[in-house]
Amino acid sequence: MVARTKSLIAIALLTCCMVYAQKGFEKEIGFDDDPIPIELIELNGVVSSVYEASCDFTYGKSETELHLLVLTDEEQEVHVHLGPVWATSIWTDGIEGHVVSLIVFPIEHLPHNHYVAKELHWDGHNAEFRDEYLKPFWVNGYNQGIW
Repeated sequence: MVARTKSLIAIALLTCCMVYAQKGFEKEIGFDDDPIPIELIELNGVVSSVYEASCDFTYGKSETELHLLVLTDEEQEVHVHLGPVWATSIWTDGIEGHVVSLIVFPIEHLPHNHYVAKELHWDGHNAEFRDEYLKPFWVNGYNQGIW
């Protein structure tokens, strides 16, 4: 009986700690609830190719990811990392040759002219891959997407 009581007290304390974790003094929300202060960039151009490849630059759990090669209005060729093929391929069918507008962001270890897509817009279609916290939609709230 004493062991059970101690276990219940320990669980209650851990639960309280997790609920209030990362909250500042008199803050209503934790640090993880603030939008990520990262530079979002708008790119406009034509999709020259869509390709599947294993991605050595991001930390996703999928074996292959979908990428776009876009020739921007400034005549630069950029690589845009979308996400796992199984989660993002529904938006890329037949997109080659289309004019697109992208909201992207750089991450520290990506090569020059490589970006991660937050949003993709073309011909009246809109695909939002990541929310305002840059969390991918396919992680279902379990914070599996680490960039």
